[in-house]
Amino acid sequence: MNNQTREEMKKRLEYSIRMRNQPRMKRWLRHPLFSLKSAALHRIFRYIMTGRVLKPRVKMFWGEKMYITLPPWFEFLMYGAYSNGPELRLTKFLINHLEDNTIFFDLGANLGYYSLLASNISKNLRVFSFEPNEEIREVLEKNKRDNIQIVPEAVSNIAGHAELHYGNIVLSGVSTLNLENTMLTEWGGKLPKRTIVKTTTLDLFCHEWSIKPDVVKIDVEGAEADVLMGAKTLLEKKGLVIIMEVWIRPFTENYRRAIEILKKANFLCYGISEDGTLERVVYPKLKDYFSKIKRTCRTQSKRESIVDNLVFIHKA
Repeated sequence: MNNQTREEMKKRLEYSIRMRNQPRMKRWLRHPLFSLKSAALHRIFRYIMTGRVLKPRVKMFWGEKMYITLPPWFEFLMYGAYSNGPELRLTKFLINHLEDNTIFFDLGANLGYYSLLASNISKNLRVFSFEPNEEIREVLEKNKRDNIQIVPEAVSNIAGHAELHYGNIVLSGVSTLNLENTMLTEWGGKLPKRTIVKTTTLDLFCHEWSIKPDVVKIDVEGAEADVLMGAKTLLEKKGLVIIMEVWIRPFTENYRRAIEILKKANFLCYGISEDGTLERVVYPKLKDYFSKIKRTCRTQSKRESIVDNLVFIHKA
């Protein structure tokens, strides 16, 4: 993808979400039909279609259609993208960073938003979408493209089988191998379902497929440290980029261990700015960076989680 195409994609993203960032009254005055549609949809699902889930195909900001679930993905329906916060900044980062012939691992692919985005950034880019949750994977399979390989396994520190805990599809497909960690969040107690899934490690998968990724996105709801423990050989790759979702509140032992593993493996740490560029965060200053993120987040209660995406790059 050349720079002109990247800028065009970012402009489409900004156009898609600009109404979301307008004050509510201004949005109603300038875009009354859009605002009425948004308000009506939320009320229909809240009061009339409670407990029901739809799986429509909606247009994303990059121009392609994607199957989603309603609820909870109203922002995909209305804006065709994550509309604010760390996921919006990560979207911009991937547009800036991904190149032709990149191998992209999407761990915790969910419905495939990032997999599809990467697939559209370059048709020469190979995407491996890891999603062990069968209910979510049914939708992900509908979003498969020629350059996307769906892997129905969980990634952990050992290959074999493990118990996957997950909630209803309206919980955005939240699922984890580490229930103890998740119990510390507002999702604790909302993951009543469980099933046995096959597990692999990044090192084993790379060996079996004779590949090594250039970019790895890890969003596995509290099992990130185990993923990295199973990637000792991969973590030696110069220039490897790892994008990891981190729960800033609560900052659990899982994330402390995961960051420590990457620090010892010679990775530099970065935050993602509003425009998708990187800002260096030295490890001793991570606490200050987390405090800054907390100040920018408006939450309903102290139990509500605050997350961010950090980027780690191996020193070349």
